Amino acid sequence: MLIPGKRLTVFSVRNTERRGTVWCRIGTAFVNKDESMNLWLDALPIDGKLHCREAVPERQPAALPPEAAEMSPEPPVAQSGGAAQNGYRAAAAGGGL
Repeated sequence: MLIPGKRLTVFSVRNTERRGTVWCRIGTAFVNKDESMNLWLDALPIDGKLHCREAVPERQPAALPPEAAEMSPEPPVAQSGGAAQNGYRAAAAGGGL
């Protein structure tokens, strides 16, 4: 039963000889009040088939114990966007490729 407001995950499911069944997340769907659905796709399936399934929270990476975090610190994160980043964003937003 489709419940209005429910979020679904859209998959393309393919059967392959080498890897068996491969599930590829390609978008998100939302159920409307009239039980119709809106789909936002990030990719298109090769065979034209879509599979929608109830969305589950994304997996979070396991937390490292404090001693492991001290041994392998993460690189510092840049606080300000450089000219290269801003130029890339402008090009991506304009779609000029």
